[in-house]
Amino acid sequence: MIQPPQGFIFNGSFNKKISFMGGVLCIIIAIKVIQQDLVMFATCTTLLVFYQIIEHKLQDVMEKMTSSSSFYFETPYFLLPWGLVMFSLSIASFVIMQYHTVKYSNLYLAFLSSLVNTLSIFTLATSIKCFLIGAKIITYRYIRRGFFGVFERFFVLYRSVICTYRWLCFFSNIWPAPTVVAFLSANKTTACYIYIVMKCVLLIWLLWDFVFSIRSYRVNSVNAICPAPADMHCDYCVICQEVPIEPVILPCGHIFCYQCAYRWLLTNSSCPMCRKPVKEQVAIEFSDGHIPLSALLSVF
Repeated sequence: MIQPPQGFIFNGSFNKKISFMGGVLCIIIAIKVIQQDLVMFATCTTLLVFYQIIEHKLQDVMEKMTSSSSFYFETPYFLLPWGLVMFSLSIASFVIMQYHTVKYSNLYLAFLSSLVNTLSIFTLATSIKCFLIGAKIITYRYIRRGFFGVFERFFVLYRSVICTYRWLCFFSNIWPAPTVVAFLSANKTTACYIYIVMKCVLLIWLLWDFVFSIRSYRVNSVNAICPAPADMHCDYCVICQEVPIEPVILPCGHIFCYQCAYRWLLTNSSCPMCRKPVKEQVAIEFSDGHIPLSALLSVF
């Protein structure tokens, strides 16, 4: 095989230079794009960073509530200040959106505006979750049944409805956004009609999914492991041989620690003592209260 001469154009040094030049070019393009609407970009970045941090804290608390008795004797009051922070950020972002006057002249600006709107809504949802869990308004029992799976679906549906009008105006090349009556009488493009059809299909699917999650939550309310009555507490759990921290009773009447029963029922569907079948709970997506980043960025 003929080897290229030393110093040939495709040597390692050339590849490094091209990579460096490509990186610099990408940075320049990114700066130009960001400069189109610096206020919205800064708002979006701030909301996204705080949202991810607080959601991680909430997810950790809810995971412990679901799989153990970590918060059986204590309340996560530390979530309340974070709830206040998220509520303040949400209100500030709504105010910025209200008085922002930059024209959404291209797809990037329209997407950025919808993303800020989306993050404002989910930041508000996060603040509500902090207050509900931190003040023990929603206890571990509701969380274990998948309450926040229904909660998150409501905000996904609400976000989808709120962002619709902004995209209708964008695809119709109408700015500033008129009243609904004025929009209905205005001329619309083919892209607008295509968007309306796709949006109707999406909204129907989201509504169906929301109703189905409510049904699953009601099923879980019936099939949930119940706390043992005070007069039926036992001296020790037969699984861990210790005093039950959070005694729960299965349909057959046997009492165990919640954590022991939870771990057992993950791999078995019967009582560890009498082998009587125990109905499984229906898995509800987003029941950990966390929205995937892919769903968060789907702002159309």
